[in-house]
Amino acid sequence: MMNRQQRRQAAKGRARKFQEHMNAARSGLEEGDLVAAQRSCLAAMSVDPLAAGPHHLLAHVAYAQGRLREAGNHILEAATRDDENVDIHADCGAIMNVLGRPAEAEAACRHVLELQANHIGAWNNLAVALDIQGRHNEALQACDEVLTRDPDFVDALVNKGSVLVKSDDPVSAIEVLARAVELVPDNPLARVNLATALRTVGEFDAAEAQCRTALDMHPDYPEAHSALGDIYSATKQFESAVEAYDEALQRRPGLMAVRLNRAAALHKLGNLDDAAAGYRSVLNDFADSADAHAGLGVVQLAGGDLAAAATSFRNAVDLDPHHARAWAALASSPDDGLSDEDLRCVNEMCVDDAVPVESRIAGHFALGEVYDRRCDYIAAFRHFHAGNEARKARMAARKHVFDPEIMAADVAAIIGAYPQEAFSDATEGDEERPVFVVGLPRSGTTLIEQILSSHPEVVGVGEAMSVAALSPDMSENEMVRAVLERLAGNDADARRIVDKTPFHFRDLGLIRRLFPKARIVHCMRDPMDTGLSCYMQNFVEDYPWSCDLAHIGYFINAYRRLMAHWRTVMPGEIIEISYDALVEDPEPYVRELIGFIGLEWDGACMEFHKSRRTVLSASSWQVRQPLYTSSKGRAGHYADELAPLRRVLEAGA
Repeated sequence: MMNRQQRRQAAKGRARKFQEHMNAARSGLEEGDLVAAQRSCLAAMSVDPLAAGPHHLLAHVAYAQGRLREAGNHILEAATRDDENVDIHADCGAIMNVLGRPAEAEAACRHVLELQANHIGAWNNLAVALDIQGRHNEALQACDEVLTRDPDFVDALVNKGSVLVKSDDPVSAIEVLARAVELVPDNPLARVNLATALRTVGEFDAAEAQCRTALDMHPDYPEAHSALGDIYSATKQFESAVEAYDEALQRRPGLMAVRLNRAAALHKLGNLDDAAAGYRSVLNDFADSADAHAGLGVVQLAGGDLAAAATSFRNAVDLDPHHARAWAALASSPDDGLSDEDLRCVNEMCVDDAVPVESRIAGHFALGEVYDRRCDYIAAFRHFHAGNEARKARMAARKHVFDPEIMAADVAAIIGAYPQEAFSDATEGDEERPVFVVGLPRSGTTLIEQILSSHPEVVGVGEAMSVAALSPDMSENEMVRAVLERLAGNDADARRIVDKTPFHFRDLGLIRRLFPKARIVHCMRDPMDTGLSCYMQNFVEDYPWSCDLAHIGYFINAYRRLMAHWRTVMPGEIIEISYDALVEDPEPYVRELIGFIGLEWDGACMEFHKSRRTVLSASSWQVRQPLYTSSKGRAGHYADELAPLRRVLEAGA
């Protein structure tokens, strides 16, 4: 047996050996020799199995090699073995964030701050952890704790900018992120986050420039490719978006958000099979992804599989009771898709400040729709009003506001640009395939497209924006080619191709010049019912006019003034279909419509609700049903509440 002195000498020897292995491990890490570093760490562990240090360094080795889960296991082992080591717990916070385990990251960071209140790294990682958990106000406070101590701490500026975007304050985000780019011009994350903020306020060219600069410096940076895809999606360039997302995934295949965005872009392209496959691929790897279930539901709904769509939306809210898009879809279903317990859950979501404002807005619209169907019109309007007020504030923060005077001047300019004589030298083309369906949103344009597209010789391409997307720098011949490329690529054999972009009512003068033989269908609906329906719709696009009843009235008056002009300068060239008359006695109007576009009658047009064609608009549920009259005269239920709309409409243009 060893005596006390021998034991003491042996312990010193082990400590010396342990330190030699640890020094060698650190040297290996510093020199990039990760294999040697790992070997030295394991040797140190064999000397002292209870020490925290080897696990700490092994976490760094695994992280550098991309083995993130293993890095997480090692850093947790290290933290368990040494409760007082600030560096270990700070690294634990950072790694847990990367692993998507923000609650553990938060606990580690708060422990560091208990030990060392001014630890900037811990404050910064705490901000990230809080952001991931959706606790944006707390995340901003943590960012400010960093910036109070170091105003030029770039990571905190980048984090704060990202959180400000999520907090619906992109203008402030741009200021913060521009400062980060100024401090470190070659920081790709700062530029990508700045691009995201710029995209949010509609500064698409500036956003793309930031992404391009990031890619010039770091061609393999996946987040820059992803952000570029988001810009393309926002500008409806969905093919380019898919290509950008593919570039991102080629460099980092596991990015779930990019896979979800790619599937959404495929859906917008009408490629439902590949979109569904994309969502299912995400669910194979992340079975509890509520976003993937909801996205799959949207695709199934677009393809007409209503039962499967309802199941997918229900899966989404079961996984995430705050998933507002899924709640909104369930609320819009022909059946009363929300139970009393569901209503309680959505009501709670709408008053929870911790829930993102976009979700609370969607929740209000979902509740409004359900209460309207249940004839509780007071409760319904209360929610529609709350949702629209929040939408208005959100858009105002992004500098998206409606000015009736600007709208009126815009209409006057269009009328001035297209007098009767503007069509005397129009393009002499014989192209008669395009059919343009126009009107106000919620006036029946999707229904008309669905009816037309049920004819075997017609294909509908949804809101293709084939004319609205044209560049004014093009010649008219170039414009014709661009429109036909956008439309005819969908089905070269179709005799008629329907673009049902409602706002093409602004472009009918140009449409008539480019396509003298194109058919124009104008959908009309009672203006009070139309205005109410717009107010009840949580539009995907930013339509600032749509969230204020008086503004809706001004918009409708401007539209009616412009349509009156088109009737004058294009007499007899536009067929006008009344939604109210159509739903009462459809066949005469459907026959007239088919004759107007120059085709023989086909009975399939009266069976439009059985069509399996893709429908991408907000009316996806409705056009799968036979015609119904319940929306006719709906404004009468809200007579008092709609007084601002009525006053403006009665005052006229």
